[in-house]
Amino acid sequence: MSIKFLISHDLNNSLWIYYIMPCISLLLYNYMTVMYRFIMNPSYETINELNLYKNHLNNYVITSSQPSTFYLFLHVFMAISWVLLTLIQKLLLYMYLKQNKFTHKDNKYIIIHGKIGYLLSMITIIGSIAGYNLAQYINYYPTYIFLNILPYITIPLTIISIYYVKIGDVIAHRFYTNFLYVNFALASMHAEYIIWILPKIMNIEPSYAQFIGIISTILIVLYVTHGN
Repeated sequence: MSIKFLISHDLNNSLWIYYIMPCISLLLYNYMTVMYRFIMNPSYETINELNLYKNHLNNYVITSSQPSTFYLFLHVFMAISWVLLTLIQKLLLYMYLKQNKFTHKDNKYIIIHGKIGYLLSMITIIGSIAGYNLAQYINYYPTYIFLNILPYITIPLTIISIYYVKIGDVIAHRFYTNFLYVNFALASMHAEYIIWILPKIMNIEPSYAQFIGIISTILIVLYVTHGN
């Protein structure tokens, strides 16, 4: 299976064009507003004396105390970089696809793609560890569990995706990078909007809405990534 076919499969897939990429672009906008709110006020907004706060996503959270500003910054920076660099990686592949010749290792777009991939890997590891450290402040159990297991998911997947680049297995590399970066970005988008929408129209806990968002994302990305 050629590199050209794999890239064409993603970039010419209607689900990618009309749903996945617009969703990730919208998520980037959301995270930019989060960074703006963080810069304006690094601390969570205190709602009452029972450790109820409003975070930078405008969600209500229960924490043991104000989270570490340092780890919050790292985690927010990771989230923005994750989404932005994922979009840039797809743009580089699109530019590579539009060329008439398909050299691989010495192609400038592929070289830049590789360098950004290593940068994205480091940002992912650092941001995941920051999220792990933020978990100590969280009293909301689903979020606490998510932040605690995050490094145990992202770090192995990052190492695996790099390994497949090193041995030249583009198909496996594509699968793991799409599953890691696209899946998590889209899952974040689904979770945020489903948490916001579902409890307004039916009697459902935010944690269940978050679970629905994540599971639906995994199914979509597995379907698209599997390809033919």
